[in-house]
Formats: sequence, structure tokens, C-alpha cells
Amino acid sequence: MKLFTSLINTIKEHFRLKLIICFILCAILPLLILGTISYKISYNIAKDKILKETAISCEKNQHLLENRMTQIENLEDSIHFNLCMLCTTAEQPMSNYLDKLSAVRNNIASIADSFNIYHVNIFLPDDTFASKEGLTFCSLSDLKKYKVQLSDFSKQGLTPNWIFRKDINFPYMVSKGEEPSGVLSCYRYAKINSQKTCLAVHITSEELSNYLNTFSEGNPSLSYIINSEGVVLSSTDKKQIGGSLSNEKLHAITQNLRLSHFSYDKCEIISTPVHNQLFLVTETPDYYIRQSSSFLVKMIFICFMIIVPLTMLSIIWVADQMTNKINHLSHSMSEIKMDDVIDSTQIDKLVLSSSTHLDEIDSLTVTCANMISELNSSFENNLRLKIQEEKLNYQLLQSQINPHFLYNILASVQNLLSFGEITKANKMLADLSLFYKGLLRTSNDLIPIKKELEIAQLYMEMEALCKDNLFDWNIDMEEGIENFLICKFTLQPILENSIQHGFKGNGIHMHIDISIRYDDDMIEIMISDNGIGMSPEKLNELREGIVSKQIHYEKHFGISNINSRICSSLQGHGTLRVESNKDTGTTIYIRIPQLLEDY
Repeated sequence: MKLFTSLINTIKEHFRLKLIICFILCAILPLLILGTISYKISYNIAKDKILKETAISCEKNQHLLENRMTQIENLEDSIHFNLCMLCTTAEQPMSNYLDKLSAVRNNIASIADSFNIYHVNIFLPDDTFASKEGLTFCSLSDLKKYKVQLSDFSKQGLTPNWIFRKDINFPYMVSKGEEPSGVLSCYRYAKINSQKTCLAVHITSEELSNYLNTFSEGNPSLSYIINSEGVVLSSTDKKQIGGSLSNEKLHAITQNLRLSHFSYDKCEIISTPVHNQLFLVTETPDYYIRQSSSFLVKMIFICFMIIVPLTMLSIIWVADQMTNKINHLSHSMSEIKMDDVIDSTQIDKLVLSSSTHLDEIDSLTVTCANMISELNSSFENNLRLKIQEEKLNYQLLQSQINPHFLYNILASVQNLLSFGEITKANKMLADLSLFYKGLLRTSNDLIPIKKELEIAQLYMEMEALCKDNLFDWNIDMEEGIENFLICKFTLQPILENSIQHGFKGNGIHMHIDISIRYDDDMIEIMISDNGIGMSPEKLNELREGIVSKQIHYEKHFGISNINSRICSSLQGHGTLRVESNKDTGTTIYIRIPQLLEDY
């Protein structure tokens, strides 16, 4: 479903796809419909023809089977007559009885040979002399060898009873070593002179299969005979003989006898009753019917292979000619961004300045080119103003540091004077003069790291003088890193915070470490002290101000001011991070890009 939705959305977003699909629907769809209808008609014609031929063949086979089974039942009448003659002959004198037995046996053998009967059995009571013959004449107890019982048909009297059995062993004189796949036997029960007798006429499944093999060469239809229980008596596929159909399939066959044919399991089935006890079934697979219409399918396929590529090429060519300008125009318009200069190269190529005859797309292209030119001009003006505004804001932030710094230094001088430390006050004022002399020499917003360190050291020397050297510092810097640029007055406010707020009191000495190192394509500056540190609440408050990039004039002014300048585009969007632990100290990490001064 998601794939289909995505495809629909893609079509909606592309004019060329809409145009191609429109052509396909108008050109190829009718061809598809025509081909489908032609195939359906061809399939139905082939189906009717094949099923008609199959029905004729089934009807012929049905008549042959009916005639054969009727013939066997009639032959049983003759055999029954001979049996009556034998049973009504007394066994004494023995010579007369043997003559009659021989005559009856010869008559039965003659009937079997004449009508191609596989074998005939006469079952007599066990105490009769003829039942010992063992070939044609058997005892009633021998019925079990043929997998039947006298009770199976004794209630039907003289009515023939057709019974199928598989894997019956006949005497060698009959089978000659080749047992049949199955045997269909017609049994008849009779009482003669109060004696129970039974006769059976056997035909093989192979004989029945001969009636079924009447299909044309290459026809894969399967024909078979089943009884009312679904057992396969004979089949064109000998492997099926003796097997059973599923109850569902047997029900479908018996319920659709009145239909000319019905569909079941990808086959067309024709079923007809045979002699009211058996069913002749013929299955024609659907693929054989489809093969009969394969010529038309091939022709349709060839037409598609020729017409569809030509149609698609024509459609693509027409669509390309119609949508080329729109595609370029759409692509150029999609590239428009209000925060960057717009590339109008593709649109400029489409503008035909020398042509005076412009269509609607050409006019739209010219208008779009003019609009992009005006947008680029406006963007350049806005960009210039924005850069100027950012520089002014940066200078304003930096200028706010100077009064704050000066106020703190003058307050320290005032304290020295109040304590009568005239010499230290004079030295501090001299250092302050040198500090501002060096500061005023650099009017740039970004200065080399070495100059920023000079300003920082002057400040720490002044504060050390004021604090009676209760702190010291160490600067560790990798080689060559001092030439990279940094915002002016970046280190001093941080050092001022360490000195003003980091002392633990009671004359405890404090140490400040300044480390400046390379970090891939960045520079990392670490300023660490072992002062009193910050509480977790104060640290979280400071970090929130750093993340929001807002300047708080009431508290954390120095850190928030530095963070705003470092994060600006002039410093390449650097970062500032604070780590602090109560009574342990504070560490500030600054990461800035490696910027060099342009000469």
C-alpha cells in the first residue's frame, strides 16, 4: 500500500509522467483490451472444440463399455444354462458325469475364447466332484481367493453383480505369469437342485483401458472408470488403477452427471454413467485448452513486441519535446532558496532573446529569469546589510567588555589607594596604560592568539599585584598555534571570573592553567583553576544561558558575552563549555575553527 501511494505521489509531482500515462491509457490500453477479448474468444472456441471432441469420444467409449458389459451378462446366461445341465446330471454312473463335465467345460472354454473373456469361474459346493477341478470349476470356499464372499451377492439372486478387485492371483494356466493390474468380475448366484452355485466372468483392467485410449496424439486428457465408491477400475494412467478419488471429487462427479461438463481443480470434467453401476470420467486440463489458442497468443505477443516499443518511443519523444522546457524551469525553480544566490544558468539557456515569437512556456521562462535576477540582487543587498549588522552587534558586545573591565581595574586601584599602597597603585595604572596602548593598536575584531595572550598576561600581572601574588598561572601552547585568530577580549573575562570569584580565602594560593592545543581542524582552549568552583544549581543556570546564547547583564555577563561572540559567524561558530565542581575548581573549554589572517 505504501509503495502504491508513493507511486501515485510521484506521478502527481511530474508533468511528464502524467503525459506519458495519458498516452499509454489512450494508445496501449485499447490494444490490451482488444488482445484480452481476442484471447478470451479464441480460448472459448478452442475449449468448445476440444470438449466437443472429448464428449464424442466419451460417448463412443460409453457405448463400447455398455455393449461389452451387456455382452458378458448375456454370456452368463449361456454359462448358467451349461451349469444347470451339469448340476442336474447325477454323479453316478461316473462315466456319464465325466462326459457331461467335459462337455460343459469345453462349452465354457469355447465361449471364453470366442468372446475374449479373461477367465470364467464356476463355484460349486465343496462336496461335489467337479469342485476339485481347480481351474474352471472351484469350490465355494475358494471365493476367498478372489477376495469376495458368497453373502456379497447371494441376496440378489440371478441379478448380475459387478465387483472390482485388485491384485488377484489367477492360476498359472490363466495368467501365464502376468497378473492383471485389476479385475472387473460379473458374479451371479443361483440355486440349482437346492445346491448353492456361483459363476464369475472376469475381464481385466487392461482390456477396459483399451476402450479408453482413443484420444488424438498429444492430447493429455485423462480418462478412467470408477465405481460408486470412487475406486478406479481402469485408467489411461495405469498407476491410478486401484486408487480412490477423494470424497469431494466423487461427489462432484456424481452430482454433475446431467451437465455436459464442469470445472474442477483446473480441469474440465465430463462424466457419464456406465451400466448404472460405473462411471466413465474424462478430465481435460485447462493448460491443454490454452495451448490450442497459443497461436493467437503468439500473434498478440508479437504485435505487442512491435507496437508497444514503437508507441513508447513515440510517447517519450513527444513528451520530451513538450516538457523539456518545463522540466528545466521546474528544476531551476526548485533550486531557489531565499538564503543563497540562485543559479540561473539553466533558465538563461532556455531564454531565446533573439526570438520575437514566444509561446506560453517561453514567456514564463523569461518572466522567471527576470524574477531570479531581481531576487539575486535583493539577496546580495540583504546579505551585505546582514553582515554589517552582525559586525555592529559583535563590536557592541566587545565594547561592553571594556567598561566592565575598566571598572574592575579602577576599583582595584581605588582599594590600593585607600590602603595607602601608592606604589602598587602607580604600577597598576602604568600597566593599565600599557594594556590599553596594546589594545588600541589592534582595531580588528579578530586578533592572533599571541596578542590575546599578551593582553591576558598584562591583566593577570595587574591582578597579581593587587592580590599580593596569591595566585600564579601557567600557559601551555602547541607550536605554531599562536598565529591563528581569536575574538579580542576572549581570555581576559574568563580569567577575571577565576580571580574575582575563585579564591577560597584565608590566604590560600590559587593556580590557573591555560592550555591551547590542536583538535583536528579546530583549536581547543582550556582555562582551568583550582578555586572554590560552582554549585550544581549555579552551574546549570550558567549552562542554560550558554545554550540559549542570551546575554545576562545582571549575572554571568562575561561568560555570556564571550559565548555570543564565539558562536557568531565571525568566529566560525565556535563553542563554549563549562565544567565545575564545588571546592575543586572550574574549567572552561573553548573550541574555535583554525582561522588565519588574510594578508
